[in-house]
Amino acid sequence: MQSEVASYLTEHHYGVQDLTERSDLHYFLYLRDSARPLLDVGCNVGNLLSIDTEHSVGVDVDPKAIEICRQRGFTAEVVDLNGPLPFADGTFGTVHCRHVIEHVWEPMQLMREIRRVLRPGGRLVLLTPDFRYAFRTFYDDHTHLRPLTEESLRRLALDSGFADFMIQHEVSRVGLRQLVRRGTVSPALGARLYHLAYRLGIRQRKTMLLVGTAA
Repeated sequence: MQSEVASYLTEHHYGVQDLTERSDLHYFLYLRDSARPLLDVGCNVGNLLSIDTEHSVGVDVDPKAIEICRQRGFTAEVVDLNGPLPFADGTFGTVHCRHVIEHVWEPMQLMREIRRVLRPGGRLVLLTPDFRYAFRTFYDDHTHLRPLTEESLRRLALDSGFADFMIQHEVSRVGLRQLVRRGTVSPALGARLYHLAYRLGIRQRKTMLLVGTAA
């Protein structure tokens, strides 16, 4: 059993990838034109940081993941995401928070901290499961603590100071990210196909995407 856990963590959790803005469709869609510096909350081993190392900072609760980040030459530190973020008000132009907020005890605390460290006009890009559709598998991840729905995420955003935001379900079951990652299609074509799939209703409703602007 211990060898199975180690294999899972090594393959899925600590897997290192060197990405570029042309190899990651998510980055191309939501982050390549956003203001810098960028904070990646829950950065893990720093795969997102590898795209724009000079202007990106990562935080994570996992010391081993942060050690890997630092070995890769990235700026990252261990932070308890249930407490304050160790940055001054208005430090960042963009905050990225992907599948992290469901792992903390107090989502409001984290959202307010994200809002605090964003400068006015800064962008938040956040992803989390939609419990209405992901409830059967949500607790398969034993580190999941607080499920959210589209309505609870909307209220959370409003109550933490984000008045300008949109929430939508991701298009992530059509293989576009893999095609872009492999270089089979360009990120620009991938983005066009992504938006077309969204308009056609081809959505993976288990994952919500929130993109918000700090007032």
